[in-house]
Amino acid sequence: MKKTNFYKLFRYYVRRFAYNFKILRSLKSISREKYDEKISASLVYGFLSAVAVNFFFQPGHVYSSGATGLAQVITALSTRFFGFTIPVSVTFYAINIPLMILAWYQIGHKFTIFTFITVTMSSLFIQFVPEVTLTDNPIINALFGGVVMGTGIGFALKSSISSGGTDIVSLTVRKKTGRNVGNISLIVNGIIMLIAGLTFGWEYALYSMITILYQAG
Repeated sequence: MKKTNFYKLFRYYVRRFAYNFKILRSLKSISREKYDEKISASLVYGFLSAVAVNFFFQPGHVYSSGATGLAQVITALSTRFFGFTIPVSVTFYAINIPLMILAWYQIGHKFTIFTFITVTMSSLFIQFVPEVTLTDNPIINALFGGVVMGTGIGFALKSSISSGGTDIVSLTVRKKTGRNVGNISLIVNGIIMLIAGLTFGWEYALYSMITILYQAG
């Protein structure tokens, strides 16, 4: 009896929380077809981003663009300077949490819900897909990692979903000012390449530039 009452109380508070934050209303406004399409794109992006990170970027010390690359940098710095490794999946999620809160209030609820799903899928896949060294050649890692990640980004863009990170900052600034702010991504990617160069050598900064260019293409 007590378990039944606890379950009912738990369901009540969950539904109340969802109602207060307009989550249920936002989900109900999405058609079944669009919902399935976006969830599928989130899964594809999540899996491909994990393959890019764990098969190419991490083994080759090559850095992705945006929030993924920033997460890799924090992981590398934690290993080098603090003696323990914070997983890329954790740093990636931590970077995106405040950005998703910003998106909820500044961009839109539906946008944030699917960004949350995409970021969560990506973090989970990065955590559970094993890291495999296919080659020690950093150029091959940069090229193939960039192609795989770029393919995932293509799926996300085709279904009008965001993978979080600098997308949220750019969209927020554009909504507030009416201007396209491409320099935000440039600044973040510049910081990533700078840290890659200082940490592993400047040749790795150039390899990361190859990855970033392939992802953009």
